[in-house]
Parts: sequence; C-alpha cells; structure tokens
Amino acid sequence: MKKISTITYHWETHHNLLAGLGIILAVMLMLTIYSCGGGTTTETTQEEQATEKKENVISFTDEDIQALKDKFIFDETTGYFYHKHWNRTWPKRRTLTADVMKNGYYFLSSNFYGNKGINHSKVIVKIGEEEMETEEVDLKNESEHRTEKADNGYVFEINYYTKYRDKGIFDAIGKSTGPVMVSFVGKRSSTEFEEVPKSDVEALRDCYQLSLVQRATGGQ
Repeated sequence: MKKISTITYHWETHHNLLAGLGIILAVMLMLTIYSCGGGTTTETTQEEQATEKKENVISFTDEDIQALKDKFIFDETTGYFYHKHWNRTWPKRRTLTADVMKNGYYFLSSNFYGNKGINHSKVIVKIGEEEMETEEVDLKNESEHRTEKADNGYVFEINYYTKYRDKGIFDAIGKSTGPVMVSFVGKRSSTEFEEVPKSDVEALRDCYQLSLVQRATGGQ
C-alpha cells in the first residue's frame, strides 16, 4: 500500500508540475504575442495622440502676428483691440462680437437687432451638436446691458459677457471650423436658432487668435 501511495504521490506531483509549466508557457506566449501585436497598437495610438496635439497647436510667425494685428484698431485710452470688421459700431443684424484687451483678456457680446426689443438676458449658442449658454446679465446694469434705438426705429440690445461669463463660448467658436448658431433668450420672447454670419464668425476667430497671441507675449 505504501508503494502504491508513493507512486500515486509522485505521479500527481509530476502532473501538477507539468500543468504549472503549461500555464507559465501559455502566459509567456501571450506576452510575446502582445509585445509583437499589442505593442504596435500602443505605438500607433501614441503617434495618433501626438499628431492630434500638433494639429491643436496654433503657431504664429512674426509675419502672421503682424497680419493678424492689422485687422484691428488699438485704442491706447481703453487698452482694447477693436476688429475693423465691426469698426467699433453695433452691426445692424443679430450676431455675436468680441473685443480683446492688450493683455489678452476678452469679452464676448451678443448683438440683438429688431423692430421690437425682447430684453434678452443671455444667448444660447450651438456649434455642431453642442449647445452652450451664457450666464444671464443684469438688464438694469449698463455695463452689462444696453438698449438704444437706431435711426430707422429699430432697437439695439447689447449684452457684455465680461468676467468670462460667456461660459467658454468664445473659446469654442475660436476652435471650431463649422457654422455657429445663436438664439437670443429674452424676458418677453426668444428667437429661433439662426446662423451667425460667416464674416462675423471669422472676425470672432481672429479675436480668439489675437487673445492667444497677447497672452503668450505678455501683451507686447
């Protein structure tokens, strides 16, 4: 009985060793396959990420910066750059505008124009499938909201989203490449989404780039 027990013990031990060796070999094989195949996927992903990062970087030469600044009027008194596209006037259309300070600080403005005011306190902007909205302004504070009548009897309503109360809309427009839609949300009524004119969107993107330049150069 002892002999049979010993033989059984040795056989089980030998069997367990073979099983363990098989597991080790299987793991080594998996690691080899991963290093050959899986590693390629990781390298490709890293290369793609590096490419994406390069595409998201905006670089400017001295000529680029000068060409960009030539699109603006700089006011020494206020310290602001005003885009020549709007020429420091309120456009007679419903749109968005922006001004950039020498240090790169900016603020977005919403420009409502119509035959009757709506007392709009904020706007909702749609870029692609994403919708973003500003904070509400104080309609009684002239530094945040102004209302004036044009010569033709139409009404201007201008909101100034200072202190970055545009909630990232300015940055989103600057980084986008497609159309921008806007809806003016008023106390009396709201407007349907309508496309911001392409010329205004291009001017906004110029403002975004100038803001980056001024921040990067310390306002020089």
